[in-house]
Amino acid sequence: MFLNKRLASTVALHKRIVLDFQNFVSDERLDLVIAGMKRTNDIFDIINLSENQHSEMLKWLFDPREGHGQGDAMLKFKDF
Repeated sequence: MFLNKRLASTVALHKRIVLDFQNFVSDERLDLVIAGMKRTNDIFDIINLSENQHSEMLKWLFDPREGHGQGDAMLKFKDF
C-alpha cells in the first residue's frame, strides 16, 4: 500500500514537472528574453579561432563521416 501511494505521488510529481516545463518553454515571453540576451547570430563573434583551429573546424564540418550528424549537407550547401 505504501509503495502504491509513493508511486502515485511520484507519477503526479512527474506530470506536474512536465506540465510546468511545457508551460515554460511555450511562454511567448521566453522568446523575448532569449532575444534580449542574444549577443550574436554568428558563432565566430563569440569564439576566437586561430587559423589552424578554423581550418580544423571546417575540416570537421565538411567530413560527412564525422560525428556532427549532418552527413554531407555541408558539401551540398550552395550559398557559399
